Amino acid sequence: MPRKTTRTATRKSAQQIRIYIDDSNLWIQGQKASAQKHRYRVESDPTWRFDAGKLKNVLTQNCGLPADEDIKAIVDLYGSTPPNVESIWTAIESCDVRVHTFERSPCTSREKEVDAEIIAASVSDAADLHYGGVSAIFIIVSGDKDLIRAVLRIAKRGFETHVWSWANGMSGAYTQPKEDCLRLLRWSTRLSRVYASRITDIAFNHVEVPETT
Repeated sequence: MPRKTTRTATRKSAQQIRIYIDDSNLWIQGQKASAQKHRYRVESDPTWRFDAGKLKNVLTQNCGLPADEDIKAIVDLYGSTPPNVESIWTAIESCDVRVHTFERSPCTSREKEVDAEIIAASVSDAADLHYGGVSAIFIIVSGDKDLIRAVLRIAKRGFETHVWSWANGMSGAYTQPKEDCLRLLRWSTRLSRVYASRITDIAFNHVEVPETT
């Protein structure tokens, strides 16, 4: 299990941790990462699975809070249908994760509605917490470049924001940001282990967006 980190004395005390998970991004890139790790001769490992509870623990234990600080994490996972197997969503919900599902586009099979909902929900939550005077840490689990504007908007509200993604799925928008994003994005080469049900040591990259004042 990753070592719990401690924060500096100057850091604001967070009252909440808000986590937004892009299920398809996590799932698809995780299967690819597993295939690469095991040197399979196929692009993806269809047998790979992740444990939502263990993933939540990795994220909360590596956001810089003290090991003895018990802060409730509010976790929302956004996915598309299929899968039509209700037990998948039920298993995730049993880990105290709220599941939101949307239909894929019948024409393109793309999931723009998922991206749009993550952006809308996270930015709206940041605004509510900002005006309510509530301090929080935001964690986005997706390396999709479409979400970078939401990440930056949240950071500009004064919230410390973290972006987590598989190494093979982190967009260059985060690792090589444009000029207007350089001062907000701090890239970390630190790799953590995701203790999932199928794999235990695959690079899971992390970008920290420092809070602004």
